[in-house]
Amino acid sequence: MIAEELLRIWTTERTVVDRRPYEGLRVPSVVWNIYAGVDPRSDRRFVAWRLSREHQRAIQDRRPRSSKGILVESMEETGEQVLVLTEQPGAPLSVFPAVMSDVIEVAAQAASLASLRCAFERFASWQRALQRRTGPMGPQEVRGVIGELITFRDVVMPALGVARGLERWTALSDDDLNDFGGPGWFLEVKTILAWRSMFHISALGQLEPPPTGCSWLSLVELEQANDGISLTMMMESLLESTNTDPTLRQALQDAFVARGAHDPGLDGEADVRYRVLGLRTFGIEVNFPLLRRAQVPRGVARAEYDIEISACAAFEVGPTTVVEELRNWEGAL
Repeated sequence: MIAEELLRIWTTERTVVDRRPYEGLRVPSVVWNIYAGVDPRSDRRFVAWRLSREHQRAIQDRRPRSSKGILVESMEETGEQVLVLTEQPGAPLSVFPAVMSDVIEVAAQAASLASLRCAFERFASWQRALQRRTGPMGPQEVRGVIGELITFRDVVMPALGVARGLERWTALSDDDLNDFGGPGWFLEVKTILAWRSMFHISALGQLEPPPTGCSWLSLVELEQANDGISLTMMMESLLESTNTDPTLRQALQDAFVARGAHDPGLDGEADVRYRVLGLRTFGIEVNFPLLRRAQVPRGVARAEYDIEISACAAFEVGPTTVVEELRNWEGAL
């Protein structure tokens, strides 16, 4: 296992002094020139990646950049470029090994320039997750991701397929109010526990439909149960559905990482099981019960509120209807 090899190298390296920052011990079992070590000046662990000119051309548009928790530095040596990725203060100790082992595992899957690109794409996904991270996900956030994955599996994938569905998974970015969306439409996901009679709206405009287009609400109801499904199991199930297409599988895995679903800080939360009691979908139309921006007094910059589920009954449509409407809308773009 790459993770075990890295930890063993870092333990060994801590006993060695006067090493140059980009030196260290070569990570065994990988064809790429990857080294791990500990910078004696700062006692920070690092991974150094030696790239030939051919390698550099292959990742020209995938060059990693520094981000929260990981510093990326570049240096030249005897015609090679050395990328040094060093852990930084502020991130839990478990984060850097998790990121590095995962990225190296991706690169080690095949001795090709394509796998090198995939590795740095995975690193970019980790960066997105680290940038938005304020701490490990709590139970409510984990349930929210489970709801997104259920909606992706049962509504978005049947309508758009995996590749375009991932492009429309806007929850991967902090720049969007909704969980899924495209030109002229959005699909917001709310996940509740069985006893709840309402769902929460966290921002003004989150449910406000576009002037022209389509918008829907997906309401996923969960109940904690030993015979249910966990976040980890949901991800494994979706990955199995793409077994015949390595490219789609890679893209799906990258999305899970970017969403924070592989965060090592989750501990056992990702393995808590929930029984899915229902997936209800609603069309958000003119009279849908929501707080519109035009109704908010001038000067109010932020508002959160709850909506009674019973008040939405008149707007309920089946998931199959949403699949057809979404497919037709995207097909007309």
